[in-house]
Amino acid sequence: SVSAASSMALSEGTNTMRHDAVSALANSPHVPYQIRELALQALTALVGRRDGSTGALTGVARHSNVLSELGVAKGQYLGLLPTLIRFSLASLTAIVSSDTRSVSIPEQSDDDALAFEIGLAFVQATLPPPLPRNEQLMKALEFIDSVLTLTSAVVSTQSGTSALTECGLIPALLATVSIDHEEIFENSGLDGTSEEDAKRIKALLRFVTAQAIQIIEGTIVTLSNALTAFHDLNGVDVLTRRLSKEILGTV
Repeated sequence: SVSAASSMALSEGTNTMRHDAVSALANSPHVPYQIRELALQALTALVGRRDGSTGALTGVARHSNVLSELGVAKGQYLGLLPTLIRFSLASLTAIVSSDTRSVSIPEQSDDDALAFEIGLAFVQATLPPPLPRNEQLMKALEFIDSVLTLTSAVVSTQSGTSALTECGLIPALLATVSIDHEEIFENSGLDGTSEEDAKRIKALLRFVTAQAIQIIEGTIVTLSNALTAFHDLNGVDVLTRRLSKEILGTV
């Protein structure tokens, strides 16, 4: 029938979209930033799509299929989404604390040292200029925001919560919550940032922190193993320090 054919076409189109989105994330170093953002948004829509008053997942967005494509399953520590969560959250700390360092030339003969310097100068001349520090940080925060939005959709399912908890979700989120926002501006070369950009970066940092806390809350409420990991990592102390800093920052 026409309805069956259209349903089959919709299902095939959804499967193609899912595979394309996962492939874009898997090869993210070679994919433009905007395309990675769209891939994450498409995956979030597939995971979180629900119909009817019961809130059940639809057939085309069955979570068992989508989550398996994302590598969200028990024992899949190196799955795509678990790795993406840990990497993106850890890269935030790396970006805000890294320093620009010069390349040291190894001890060589004069001819070898000269050849090394010429080669290094050629590489530096052919590389595109790096983005300003504030733009790097803003793009990183926007990407982390999209990753956490997808994570929030995944942990809304019982199987997703259990799998991501086993793959180190709670430690990664607590590390993000514990980041000192003021130290970011002191230690990451953002002193010359305009007031508008500084406000935007601080707002993004607070939003990412709030997302991390919301995911922690939803996870520890529904899964006892997540609550145990939260207590073992002194999560209450981390949240208390975060709350204290936020309160002092508004005084």
